[in-house]
Amino acid sequence: MVKPYLSENLRLSLNISAIFCSSELTLPMAHSSDYRLLLFVFAAAFLLLQYFFWIHPTKIRNVTVKNSAFIDNAKGFFDYSAENDSRRSPNDWENARRRLDEYKRGVAAKPSMKEFVRLLKKQTECSDLVQFGDDYGRHFICSPSVIVRKPRCVIYSIGVSGEIPFESAFQKYANNKCQVVLIDKHKSKQDFSSLNGHFMHLESVGTHQKDVSKWKIPFSETLRQNNHFSVSILKLNISEASEGLGHEIEILESTLLDFDVLHVVMTLNTAPVYMAGVLHTFENMGYALYAFEADSKKNNTLITSHFMIRDLRLHGFSKFAGKYYTPNESLE
Repeated sequence: MVKPYLSENLRLSLNISAIFCSSELTLPMAHSSDYRLLLFVFAAAFLLLQYFFWIHPTKIRNVTVKNSAFIDNAKGFFDYSAENDSRRSPNDWENARRRLDEYKRGVAAKPSMKEFVRLLKKQTECSDLVQFGDDYGRHFICSPSVIVRKPRCVIYSIGVSGEIPFESAFQKYANNKCQVVLIDKHKSKQDFSSLNGHFMHLESVGTHQKDVSKWKIPFSETLRQNNHFSVSILKLNISEASEGLGHEIEILESTLLDFDVLHVVMTLNTAPVYMAGVLHTFENMGYALYAFEADSKKNNTLITSHFMIRDLRLHGFSKFAGKYYTPNESLE
């Protein structure tokens, strides 16, 4: 029995063939039989294509990562094999993810930084990973040449505390092409003009707007005032706070809908339970972890680099391996 889909297209193809091959079709007098033969071949090819799609139906992949519309359009760029393999090898991917969830919920027995770092996994690989800065502030950036080649390069650094080795090293690499905006809650008299940067004194850059004084404005409003709707690198220093993960996480949440923030590099000065929460939050916001290291000279300090999943393919990354820092629903 022929499926309705096929029979409908079969009738359409036969009708087309009949029209093309009928003597009523007005064709040039010369070589009219050749025209009919050519048109009949096209109609037959169309019918064969319909039959092919009937016996080879298109498979649709259910995408669970944020920015799914962009991922659907990537046509196979995103690879979920790592997550699928975890079902066959639970001692690696799934067990590690369960343990990370215990850290996030604060129920892990004797949580240690050393064990926590062993559980971390990169979600994508970079073939051109470059470190900028020194022991007082360093971060890894993937394909910095791609950033420099862009018509506009913008770097925001929040929580500078007067130390800017990362910003200085990157600007040296970029020949001061990037605009650098440094934000801190403490006032500074330091001159950043040689860095092609300027300093902003803001006590709070979160989403809360109860106090609309000069020194407390949302980060998204700061970007609008500076006409920066795309940020190449956002650098954050995140420390343990009395209210959840602190306002630093709110900084990114308040900008994702209206602004493109590509690289997010962080220094996490927190207990592992907070670090697990930060990684979970960033994954849910559509970012992939591509580099990390523990600072051996500082206790409970993790240095991370994330990139927007949506644009991984355009900036020199390998395939996205799938979600890792968000546990399955059955684990929560």
